[in-house]
Amino acid sequence: MDDYLHRLKERLVFQYEHIKKHQSTDPIQESAIKGYMEAGLVTGITSTDMLKAVIDQAHKKVFGVSFEQRQEPSLEADEAYYDIPTWIRKQGQ
Repeated sequence: MDDYLHRLKERLVFQYEHIKKHQSTDPIQESAIKGYMEAGLVTGITSTDMLKAVIDQAHKKVFGVSFEQRQEPSLEADEAYYDIPTWIRKQGQ
């Protein structure tokens, strides 16, 4: 099981580094990772909780924060958005 989780973490780190560099996912790698995780669940090698832990570890390694933290909207960004006058914000829409 440790080999499986180690390999999954390597794949995730590779994918997250690609996302960080190119601002987009590698769809082939993404599909391979999903299949790899599903195979681990179906065969009983791993559990959903273990997968979530590995995802968070890989995410923290590349982005410095957990997956959940990165998905949360930044309050500072929201406040900065509202510092822009409404008429200027609406021009961008």
